[in-house]
Amino acid sequence: MIFIRNILLSLLTLLGGVETLHDNDEPNKPSFIVPDNGTVADAFNAAQARADTTARFIIFIRNGSYFLSGDKGTTVNVEGTDYPSPITTLSAPNVSIIGESMDSTILWNNPEHEGIDITATLLLNPNCHNTIIENLTLKNAYEYNERNFAGRAVALQDQSTGTVCRRVKLLSHQDTYYSNNNTGEFLFEDCELHGTVDFICGGGDATFRHCRIVLEDRNKADCITAPGVPRLKGYVFVDCTIDGSQAQDGRYSLGRAWKDGSRCQYIRTRMNVIPRREGWTVMRDYIHPTRMAEYGSMNRQGNPVDLSERRELWGNDSLTVNINPLLSPEEAAQLAE
Repeated sequence: MIFIRNILLSLLTLLGGVETLHDNDEPNKPSFIVPDNGTVADAFNAAQARADTTARFIIFIRNGSYFLSGDKGTTVNVEGTDYPSPITTLSAPNVSIIGESMDSTILWNNPEHEGIDITATLLLNPNCHNTIIENLTLKNAYEYNERNFAGRAVALQDQSTGTVCRRVKLLSHQDTYYSNNNTGEFLFEDCELHGTVDFICGGGDATFRHCRIVLEDRNKADCITAPGVPRLKGYVFVDCTIDGSQAQDGRYSLGRAWKDGSRCQYIRTRMNVIPRREGWTVMRDYIHPTRMAEYGSMNRQGNPVDLSERRELWGNDSLTVNINPLLSPEEAAQLAE
């Protein structure tokens, strides 16, 4: 996680430049301003066309709602038929995408079809390592705000590594965030992630600090995470808050294993909405995680949550494994580093 910290330090340096947009002498001034210099697609094209990709390219996006129509000329295949792709891709390294404000700078799309690989509002491909995203909302509008929705719709799919998100809001229902790189490292700080089913899913190591995890309302139980193959730690939530629909109180799950060896850990989580007593659920009974555990979980009033009935046994008649659902203080401190 050292290189993630270095990216974060670079981000803090860049913020001064964004705050002084009209100072032409500012060394860290934006390279491209949306909409002044063109569209979001134009900004991405400029970032990808630059000769020196080692220098950081700063995209500043003013407040507004920006519909992303997808990469020009690309298609997705649904049941044997090609359709225009709704996915907008960034494919250059060392790019900062900085909005004017989290709630009022909105990038969104509206796919015609569901699917984890064919719907992303923003796709960071393997080339765009060390991306910084800040102060904006990514929204997948596929059936959004429909209580009886059905389908996977990704707001951010990340195939790269070294991504830092700060004050970013992700809006969708199922598969909202997809960390699609088992060797990747990702950091979220002061972010807000909304969804219903597996809405934080995928592989690699993703750390969420001081984030608000928001359960959207639906007529079935929600499930926050579906971790895949970890790099080392998997998903780690540190000093986060679980909020949202009170209809999910006592119903939702903290996560379910997507792949063998998956890891998900919650540290000092304030649960304004309380999960089911066993905490965790299963996707398939033959999948065996390495660790699904928590430490210091508390309710809205700051009192400890009863963890005595958390799931310990995973598997089926062929093979079961016993996993301690409680982190020790030492384990929690190491994961929170």
